[in-house]
Amino acid sequence: LIHVTDYHLAALCWEQETGEAWDSHIAERQFVSAITELVETAPDAGIGIFSQGGDFLHYDSLEAVTPTAKNVLEADSRAGKMVEIALNLHVFAIQEMLKKHRRVVAIIQEGNHDLMGSVWLRKSLKQYYRNNKRVEVVDTEFPYYAYVHGEIFLGFHHGHKKKNKELPSLFASEPRYRALWGRAKYSYIHTGHYHQREQDQSEFGGAVV
Repeated sequence: LIHVTDYHLAALCWEQETGEAWDSHIAERQFVSAITELVETAPDAGIGIFSQGGDFLHYDSLEAVTPTAKNVLEADSRAGKMVEIALNLHVFAIQEMLKKHRRVVAIIQEGNHDLMGSVWLRKSLKQYYRNNKRVEVVDTEFPYYAYVHGEIFLGFHHGHKKKNKELPSLFASEPRYRALWGRAKYSYIHTGHYHQREQDQSEFGGAVV
């Protein structure tokens, strides 16, 4: 499982102001480097999961503002450039993982910065890999995602709609996932959004979040 969250592609940070620089070129270079290293050091598992945990894109329209509150954002690039880089990086990650794993499951999650962006990313990848039986792109409009591997339940949510401590009860009671939860011996839920560590591997309601 490779979990990438809150990447904020197309955000712009000035080093003298923020302490560290960030732009689309840096983001592209860092992503390629990180995915390459993660795949090379991953175990030879039959299934690899690429979990993109939301807010991969910094903004969600032709204007660099947040989708709901319309907060003005510092942006590095045009929307078209952001879209092209985002698609290229997602395909790169999946292709690299296919070198190591027989099957790759891609879970592209909704974030609060990319409500619409997560939709076209998911749909584009589903179309791109429609004839590749080694790739499964999870396609759901529900902003909570789950996958069961053996006795392990893997849950995913960006974190913008539910707090960490509320997620185990949601997955355990949600009709879509209740049966999956019941099959599992261990449950792990992956989130993002807060840009800080709440508590390393906090356990709530029978799951490590």
